[in-house]
Amino acid sequence: MPPSIDRFTGCILGQAVGDALGFPAEGWPAEQTAAVVTPFPDHFTSHPCGLFPPGQYTDDTQMMRAILTSLVEQGQVNSGDIAARFVPLWQDGEIVGRGGATTEAVLRLMAGVPWRASGTPAPRAGNGSAMRTAPLGLWLYDDSAALAQAAADVSRITHADPRCLAGAVAISAAVAYAASHDAIDAGTFIGFVAGLARPYHAGFATLIERLPHWLEMDESAAVQKIRLAGLPPEQRSDWPGISPFVVPTVLVCLYAFLRTPADYCEAVRFVIAQGGDVDTTGAIMGAISGAFNSIGAVPESLARAVTDQGRHGYEELRALAESLWTLKHPTLPTEPR
Repeated sequence: MPPSIDRFTGCILGQAVGDALGFPAEGWPAEQTAAVVTPFPDHFTSHPCGLFPPGQYTDDTQMMRAILTSLVEQGQVNSGDIAARFVPLWQDGEIVGRGGATTEAVLRLMAGVPWRASGTPAPRAGNGSAMRTAPLGLWLYDDSAALAQAAADVSRITHADPRCLAGAVAISAAVAYAASHDAIDAGTFIGFVAGLARPYHAGFATLIERLPHWLEMDESAAVQKIRLAGLPPEQRSDWPGISPFVVPTVLVCLYAFLRTPADYCEAVRFVIAQGGDVDTTGAIMGAISGAFNSIGAVPESLARAVTDQGRHGYEELRALAESLWTLKHPTLPTEPR
């Protein structure tokens, strides 16, 4: 049985909501971010800088929207078309919360560098490609080999480090599994995600396979392990909470999903409460949990308030998600099941 249309809309709007909830608190320590989402809010707050409306989402969802739009209009994964859709976000000054590695890559695209060569190379390993791959998981949920290849290629546009490729594959795989299963078996889920990530970075896959151990630990101890995962023993993150390094970003979202797979609000609350790069952890977590729990789990007051500077809000994102589902399942009725 294919995923319902509500899982597609839950994924896309779930990401936008998680992103917009985290954005005003990006870079804050855990004590402060936890207060933002405890209790879980029913409305957005404005960004402290005063430049953005409540419900503003960031580059995480802007770039995800570009991928989603490309899939709908192209009917296939076309990495060149996706790369071309990233460029106007920078050219037109629309990008919000841009990352350094992504910006460097887009500037190379603007200078005529082909997408296969534009990605920022190792050792830069941020989460800027993992944050945007959810639509690939929806589109290719039934073809794991094509899914992994597509996620890795779309990562290469901006992030070429093998850890970034593995992270993008892992998140798209998590979305694919979540969207296409009615129950989450942790062992099977972890095996699927780690198995697709392993060809791109074996060490990252091994860390994903550590999740059952961390899930048995005290939560604060587990999060501390995750926060430092993938770093050399002598290196420490200078970010409060979860840094933009792709390894802990992906791991904390997988951990939070397996901790409460059936509770969208708690999963998003948990990752934002850990502090750090909370627009991205909120976005990724919202996409995975929304894909599993469907749009009904995403608070409607928040979903209807997401915006990109007054545009590209609820109606457009929902229409794109529904169009993607219809394109994927042309012979099926569109009623949720």
